[in-house]
Amino acid sequence: MNVLNIKEKDILQFLIKNKERFVTSKELAEYLSCSDRTVRNVLKLIEKTMIIQGVRLISKQGQGYQIFFENQGAYQEFRQTYELEEDYTKTAVSKGDDRLVFILNKLLFEQVPVLFDDLADELYVSRSTLSHDFRKIRVMLSEYNLSIESRANKGVYVSGEERDKRRFIINYFLENQFFKTIHCYVKFNFFDQTVPLEEFARIVLDECQEANLKLSDFVLQNLVVHIALSVIRLKSGFEIKNIDCQMTDDAIERKVAQRILSKVREVTNQEFPVQEIDYITLHLLAKSQQCQKNQKNISEEVLKKSLFKTFQNLGLDDMYNFSSDFQLIEGLITHLMTLQVRLESRITLNNPLVDEIKQNYSDIFFMTREILANMDKFLEWTISDDEVAYVSLHFLAAMERSKESTKFNILAICATGFGAAQMLRNRLETEFGKRVEVVDVIGYYELNQEKLKGIDFIVSAIDLSNLYFQIPVFKVSVFLKSDEMEMIRKAMD
Repeated sequence: MNVLNIKEKDILQFLIKNKERFVTSKELAEYLSCSDRTVRNVLKLIEKTMIIQGVRLISKQGQGYQIFFENQGAYQEFRQTYELEEDYTKTAVSKGDDRLVFILNKLLFEQVPVLFDDLADELYVSRSTLSHDFRKIRVMLSEYNLSIESRANKGVYVSGEERDKRRFIINYFLENQFFKTIHCYVKFNFFDQTVPLEEFARIVLDECQEANLKLSDFVLQNLVVHIALSVIRLKSGFEIKNIDCQMTDDAIERKVAQRILSKVREVTNQEFPVQEIDYITLHLLAKSQQCQKNQKNISEEVLKKSLFKTFQNLGLDDMYNFSSDFQLIEGLITHLMTLQVRLESRITLNNPLVDEIKQNYSDIFFMTREILANMDKFLEWTISDDEVAYVSLHFLAAMERSKESTKFNILAICATGFGAAQMLRNRLETEFGKRVEVVDVIGYYELNQEKLKGIDFIVSAIDLSNLYFQIPVFKVSVFLKSDEMEMIRKAMD
């Protein structure tokens, strides 16, 4: 059993990390987001196929499981044979929205068969949970004349016209929090009037798929942002420096970069110097982990391990739980791979957002700088403020996404009848959307301790200053004026 599947590897890594004690199947199941039964079945399979002498998997009723090593040699041989890390952190794709992103990436970007059972194992979910996810995906795809089909030996796949697939990719993957963050912080008419980001995405998608270049949504995002900011830099008079990285003109990535910029030039009337072709080529080369000047592989796993270790050392997982944010991690790793290529090739980028980010989001900027300064892969480099600001955008987007996923339970109190009560409910739900759950709208005399259970704050159209509450109370009108909305919004933030 030299080759482990993801679930087997995660179980062994967890047992190694906790090798001084017994671990129950329930604890493993919670860690892996699967059932106790699944854990027990996997452990039985591991026990049957374990081949290293001096290593035993001990099970005791009522205590759980423990991996035992007779000596250090057995421990080292076991880790090397099964390619296990000593310092390991699992990134679970456990949240429903994260699973949808993961599945859609598989279906739309990876050119390999997607088998249903393998996908369930990879995501640590049951077939019924995965079936529920696919029902959601079918509804989403149906709006674009696309459907999910399955075939023996081919697995599940998206069926439909290529132009409809690209339309879905652009609308779905460019509506996420990363792009909302970019739109929020880049206040240029260019984005709203001249050329939208969606047009750049369409160009990148068309050219990469035409050339059969593998692309993920995270690479697409980084490329689109790079192109958009390149146009801004050029219009603002920034100079683009030469790249000290030898790339042959006949490389497929360079030809794709040339075609991308040719089409961007058509829609923006912006001329691009030859160096810009090199920058786009680097984005594409970084994905395939190649640069002719530097033959060292840029390992995603090594970068991910370094990133997790830094989060833990700086205590950031305790505050923000970054390691469990699938979209943040995948976006960061893609960005950091291209950053490493730029650093090794002595490439410098100017960032037109740097001053705005440093001024308005200095805490995020300096947190990002500290993260990069403490990552093993970047210890030997001095990273410019421009690069730090680019990476900061990923953390800004993650924090905004976290805010949106935090739902506040509101109890609304109104004394002027059903119509006014519904008005207040509708105003709260319209203004704050998914961020709030209006649990109930009640009258003053219905208020009691039972009604307050699980409530985060009260929004009241009548004066409650004569009463004491352990949660915030906001006095508002039934029409919910702008200053009252701002007061509530600040409390949620």
